[in-house]
This record gives sequence, structure tokens and C-alpha cells, in this order.
Amino acid sequence: MAVRVRIAEREELHDQRLALLDLVDGEEAGVDGLLDLPYYEAMMACHLGIFPSYYEPWGYTPLESAALGVPSITTDLSGFGRFLNAKNSSNKGIYVLERFGKSEEQVIEKFSKMLYDYAQFSEKDRVREKIKAKETAGLADWNELVKNYFDAHNIAIGKVYGG
Repeated sequence: MAVRVRIAEREELHDQRLALLDLVDGEEAGVDGLLDLPYYEAMMACHLGIFPSYYEPWGYTPLESAALGVPSITTDLSGFGRFLNAKNSSNKGIYVLERFGKSEEQVIEKFSKMLYDYAQFSEKDRVREKIKAKETAGLADWNELVKNYFDAHNIAIGKVYGG
């Protein structure tokens, strides 16, 4: 079974803004089972990806969102959040929530402020954030990161074979 959202007809409900959830067969539901969109189209339709993980070794989801032009929130407890902080690139379309060494109350307050501030953006501001997110995602492009693998390989060869 999958879940599909549909907007109720005005006659069915007196408030057009309400959505009904239908349980439907996965085949009938479409690609993603919720929005009837392929995964990447569903992602690109979002205004903000929210990934406040307590711990994530790297954190591909915020990077994936940003690469699709969707701003996101990650934390400084994820490898990706730390990577952005080291590059001085946090809060450029990808927001890094400080969780390291912070109390739960501090984290909730900061997270709430991030969400509130983002909700206040105009359409033009949101478009700018989408562009910044995509640009910031380029910092983690394989063409950039592969240099680290070559360096590590050369260091290992040097240690094994001396040189």
C-alpha cells in the first residue's frame, strides 16, 4: 500500500485547503507513492530540505537536495555540515544548525528561528537561496573531492615504498 494525497473537492469538504489521504495500490500511486512524481521531481518541488540529524557520518541528503537546487538545513554533527563550516560556506543556501556542545533547548530555539526566518523569505529570496544551494553543492563535487583521494594515495605509496 502507498499513500496518495489529493485535494478534496469543494463539495466533499467545505474547506478547499484540506487534503485527503487515500490508501492506494503502489502501482496506481505513481512513482513516489505520495505525490505521483519521480523522486528528483518531488525533491525539486520542495522549498527546503530539513535534515537536523543528531549524527550522520557524511549526510548525503542535504547535499543531494542542494545539488537539485533545494536549500536545506543540516547540522554540525554531520560530516557534510562540518565540511561546509570548514569551507566557510554554511548558510549559503545550506544552513548548518549548531548542535555540537549545545543544549537541547538551545538547539530547538536556533532551529525554530531558522525555520521562521526561512518562512519569511519572499519568492525572490527563495529563488536566490535555490541558486546559492546549487552553487554551494558544487564544493562537494567529485571533481573537487577526488584531489583528496589522489593526495591520500600518494601519501600511502610514499609510506610503503619510501619516497
